[in-house]
Order: sequence, then C-alpha cells, then structure tokens
Amino acid sequence: MFEIDSDQQEKLLTDGFVSLPDAVPSHLVDHWRELADKFEAQAMEAHGRSERIHGACVNEDPVGPRLMRQDDLLSLAPDAALDLLACPGMMAVARDLCGRGTVPMQMDLLYKHQHPHPIILWHQGAQHPRGFPYPNVGIYLDDADEGDGCLRYVPGTQHELQDICSLSEEHVWEIPDSVEQPAKAGDILVQDMMVLHGSAPKWTPEPRR
Repeated sequence: MFEIDSDQQEKLLTDGFVSLPDAVPSHLVDHWRELADKFEAQAMEAHGRSERIHGACVNEDPVGPRLMRQDDLLSLAPDAALDLLACPGMMAVARDLCGRGTVPMQMDLLYKHQHPHPIILWHQGAQHPRGFPYPNVGIYLDDADEGDGCLRYVPGTQHELQDICSLSEEHVWEIPDSVEQPAKAGDILVQDMMVLHGSAPKWTPEPRR
C-alpha cells in the first residue's frame, strides 16, 4: 500500500500542488526510461525520413531536431501503461486525491532537453468549473533539480483565472510567492489543473522525461 497523508492532501487543496516522494517502484521507472529512449529513437529516425509518427512532436531547435513529447501512450505501450496506472502510488492518487469514478483521460511522455529548447511559459492548464477534482499527475523518470528548469508554481492560484500576461510582463520568472519544485526519479508530482506554473530553461545535458 502507498498512503497519501492528510497534510499532503491539504497541500494540494491549498497550494495547488503536492510532491509524493518515491511513489513509483524503481523497476517501473527503469522500464519507462527504456521506453522513453525507444520512442525518442523511433521519432528521430522517422523525422530524418520526413515521416510522421502518431503522437510524436519533434521541435527544430537551433542545435537540431529534438523530441518534445510522445502522446497517446496507451495505444503505444498498453501493458506498460496499465502497469504504471495500477502501481500503489498511482492507485493512492486515484483513491485519496480524486475519489470514486476517477478516469485517466490522457497519458503522454514529455521531454525537456538542454537549452536551447522551448521553455514552458507561465500558464494555467484546463479551465473548468471546479466542481470536482481535476489533477495533472507527473511521474518523473529523471531527476528535476532546483535551478535546472524544474517546475515553478505560484501557490494558491488555482481558484480563479490569473492575468498571466501582466504577471509575466512585470515579473518574468520571479512572480511574487512563486516557488521551485524539484523532483527525483520515481517521484509523483500532482498539480491542480488550474494552478499557475511554468518551467525555465534546463542547463544540464541529459534529457528529463
């Protein structure tokens, strides 16, 4: 069993995000790292032939093409996807943070490469009437260190729409009360879909998935 305690549940409600350390077994993390390498190799080979792969988004960076994301993982690796969704940590997310009737809507793999690579500007995710839990669940395959483009949040901003353009223009990355949220491989980072967040450049060479 994997338990999410009351303090962690309260943090998601108040701040709009919560970190769950060591929530995914290492063998699943290792398997998904292998799959991430495989998907990246396939996407880059197809890009070199001017072909497209379903769900793959290759970006032309100044240093050359690099894979940004591989979407629709349930169709690409259904058994591995179900193994991951059924691990104790993910079952606890569904049970303790969402409740009965939880439905996973999408399962994608995001890659963050060394600068120059597109940063993730300040934004809020899917807008919704807030009558039900609607989280985004990030499962880390690689470390996301502080000061190296890990996610940044503005706690408590999930309750209403924010004037993101004005905040970004005035403060750039230093919006008042914003915090960095590092993570380690195997951590789960759960965020309210409407919390204001972004991700600055990554400086170290290895990709983060």
